[in-house]
Amino acid sequence: PSRTVRRLLTAAAAVLLVASAWSAPTVSAAFALAPPVQLVVSPIREAGAYPEESTVVPADGVDSTRLVKRPGTAERNLVVMVLESHRATSTLPETSEPVTPVLDALAASSLTPSRGYTVLPHTSKAITAVHCGVTPPTDHDNSEADPAGLPMPCLAELLGENGYKTGFFQSATEHFERRRSTVENLGFDFFRPVDAMPKAGFNKSNYFGYEDDIMLGPERDWIESTGGEPFLLSMLTVTGHHDYALEGYEPISFVEDPLLNDYLNSIHYQDAFVGRVIDMFKELGLYEETVFVVVGDHGEGFGEHRIFQHDNTIYEEGIRIPYLVHDPLRAGEQLDQPANQLAVLPTAVDALGFDLLSEHAYQPSLYSGLPQGPLVATCLARGKCTAVVDGDMKLIHHFGDRRDEVFDLAQDPYELTDLAASADPVWMASRRDQALAWYVEAEALYEAHRAGS
Repeated sequence: PSRTVRRLLTAAAAVLLVASAWSAPTVSAAFALAPPVQLVVSPIREAGAYPEESTVVPADGVDSTRLVKRPGTAERNLVVMVLESHRATSTLPETSEPVTPVLDALAASSLTPSRGYTVLPHTSKAITAVHCGVTPPTDHDNSEADPAGLPMPCLAELLGENGYKTGFFQSATEHFERRRSTVENLGFDFFRPVDAMPKAGFNKSNYFGYEDDIMLGPERDWIESTGGEPFLLSMLTVTGHHDYALEGYEPISFVEDPLLNDYLNSIHYQDAFVGRVIDMFKELGLYEETVFVVVGDHGEGFGEHRIFQHDNTIYEEGIRIPYLVHDPLRAGEQLDQPANQLAVLPTAVDALGFDLLSEHAYQPSLYSGLPQGPLVATCLARGKCTAVVDGDMKLIHHFGDRRDEVFDLAQDPYELTDLAASADPVWMASRRDQALAWYVEAEALYEAHRAGS
């Protein structure tokens, strides 16, 4: 490992030695410490989680990324649907009827990993991971929207260089998280938020957006404006976002809990929206000429592990997402391994017939059959939590606030039984070191980019 990584791991090891004497895994050690001790421990945790600026090593190959069309490959369109706060159906409790029948049926004829994961459970970070294939900035500052905030050319820019029209639509307001600036950094040449869409006949879905069907008309108009050129159409739904207040629809009684039931109705709506998008492409005669990627931005917690919503929900309800690549010209296939959002870009360009050339190490295309993991996810709050998914095993590292947790997702999908006391300590240390090294490498990439910019 690099000098940065070695320093991080040394510091992290010191923190973990202190943490090992702390409270049981189900209790937050930070709250158990006396205030003077907390003052001492907090900077140690911060130092153990993040590198000194002077140790940042410039990243190589960030300007080398390009696409090369494979000979004899027909031009096809790409649609990316990012579903807001849409946790994987398998993480939901038992419901009176299926919540996502459209996605369930679509998965049978699509390429799907055994489990799909977000990289960072926050929307702006997630759409960056999906469209850029690199870890988003691990900060709370929405820096992906800063001028020249991203170090790599993303999917829209790469396809734009190959003659694609690129458009991004969202049913949320424009200024939430400086979305226009983020979309510009992602490389799109057209952006339409809900502010610029006709509202008549559509209902509000929460405090900052409308039901997702409001996008269908403007998207159809934009598609027709492309003049037959290949295009990338990306869209971000909003109906699944709290406060789950979709108006104008008779709710289904999925579960008894009122808040969770409101959320499930929002997810049910988003599921139906996916079907309506695909139906639109069939009506336009573009279905077989298009590859569809459907992926969640993150999940949503309802107190399953005493955490609500998503930003710092590192358990499966927060980071497990729907994830499928639907190509009408290919048979469906379920992979025997999990994958995260970083595989979307390499998989999408592979499906379109491009080779992805770069000195940067992207995740392999899901079509390649190459190993995807172990996979790392992290909380939005700095130095709070990470998770490493290694096949069916998962380690959650709490940066010294609590002892690490280990779960066997095959036997315990709801993460009810912590196996840390009996897990292999060598394996735990290896996965923990992987998460910390991943953190440092991500921060080094952005620090070097900002210094160069």
